Amino acid sequence: MTVVLVGTLDTKGEEYGWLRDRLIELGQDVLMIDAGVAAPGVSYPVDHPN
Repeated sequence: MTVVLVGTLDTKGEEYGWLRDRLIELGQDVLMIDAGVAAPGVSYPVDHPN
C-alpha cells in the first residue's frame, strides 16, 4: 500500500518529513506531493514538487 502525503512543504516540510520517516519505518511506501507556493527546502525527495 502507498500512503500519499499532500502538504505545504514550504512551511511544514519538517513535520511532513518526520511523518514520512515514521511511515517508511513501518514499511509503507510514501508518495510526497508539495502543495506549497514557495520552494520546499527539504532534504528528502519530493515526488511531485509544487
